[in-house]
Amino acid sequence: MNGVGGALTDSSVDGLYIQHTKVGLWFDGPMHNLTVSNTIVADVIADGLNFRRGVTNSKVVNSFFRNTADDAMAMWSHNVTPGHPEVDEDANNVFDHNTVQTPTLANGIAIYGGRDNTVSGNVVADPIREGSALHAGTRFRQHTVRRLPEVHRQHDGPGRDARVELEHRPRRDLALRARGIHQTLMCRSRGTTSSRAPTTRSWRSRSGA
Repeated sequence: MNGVGGALTDSSVDGLYIQHTKVGLWFDGPMHNLTVSNTIVADVIADGLNFRRGVTNSKVVNSFFRNTADDAMAMWSHNVTPGHPEVDEDANNVFDHNTVQTPTLANGIAIYGGRDNTVSGNVVADPIREGSALHAGTRFRQHTVRRLPEVHRQHDGPGRDARVELEHRPRRDLALRARGIHQTLMCRSRGTTSSRAPTTRSWRSRSGA
């Protein structure tokens, strides 16, 4: 059983503590204008939160995800509408100022297809296996990534490598705008992590970019 599920258009989820469920929050579109805020998800056996299929103009802010057994936070443009893939696109969504700690499998934050999504100011700490801090790709029968998400200030904890993984080399116009990077970025953060990611933190790429 999931903690929260359904298609919640023009809705808000605020201040929940969700533990020991299958998925913390699973949203099936088409739907729009959802805000998830100030919510804690811990010790679940699958995703912490998933925007599946046609979720638009929605955001997750100031929330905390710990010990998920699949992606902690995901946007999944699952293509199930024959001939109309645009119906299934996740678009114009935001994951901002969230903290992810010790995802045991898969990724801290994953973007599977979609367009014009933003991932900003999040902390991802200590992923355990088979995943990245941020993954942007084209798998699981999703609509193609038409424009990669904007990525700003992603951190993987003090003294660790923050990994941004792209499944395929994108075209020049699909570069991550935050750094103009076309393949994989390896970054090191400085300072300490907290339950709320700071908006200013010094970090550098290993490649010197």
